Amino acid sequence: MRRLALPSAEVVVIGDSVWDVTAAQQAGCLSVGLLSGGSSGEDLRNAGAIMVLRDPAELAQRLGCTMDHNAVHRIGRNEGRRDEAR
Repeated sequence: MRRLALPSAEVVVIGDSVWDVTAAQQAGCLSVGLLSGGSSGEDLRNAGAIMVLRDPAELAQRLGCTMDHNAVHRIGRNEGRRDEAR
């Protein structure tokens, strides 16, 4: 967040465990929980997730993206590098 000069209140953390949601809250971020990690929707909501989705494919669908696992991994790695260069 610091490298990108983003205030934590404008960051949404995507995670699949209660620990991810808790870490997001401790950083001052919002969080979206995914059921693909073994935590229940109830546990994720109780931990503070603002939304709980089935899996990364549902997240991509809600964002209007196509779900190609290789592309998702490439984008994640490349986006970070581009942002660091700015």
